Amino acid sequence: MASQGGWSTKPRIQELKLKLPVSARDWKELSSEYKKRYCKARSSYTERYFTMAMKDSETPLEFFYRLNSAAGKADIDFRKSSKRLEKHVLRFITKLKDARLKTSLQGLRFRRISDLEYAFGVLSH
Repeated sequence: MASQGGWSTKPRIQELKLKLPVSARDWKELSSEYKKRYCKARSSYTERYFTMAMKDSETPLEFFYRLNSAAGKADIDFRKSSKRLEKHVLRFITKLKDARLKTSLQGLRFRRISDLEYAFGVLSH
């Protein structure tokens, strides 16, 4: 229609801009929206592991397994080093949303991941 009316390029661009949704009018918003929808990996596995937080909808055990999985994808082998295991467990405890469980686990030391899983079973019943 614009070409039939003899419009110049500038009015055509303005018309197109007005037809776009608000999020597409701003390039920064358009870029971030595109990344959210179409780019699967927005960050590295390591970054995801270190910035992971517990979701409101998940149980502490589900979060624990998700954190373990993220550690595996980030090539952080916490099972072979006691220092890495300690940091991994501490990261898990600090990210917990359940204050009672958090307090209960803070004073304990774990030699293996299975010890922490056992503590879950004892503390949750």
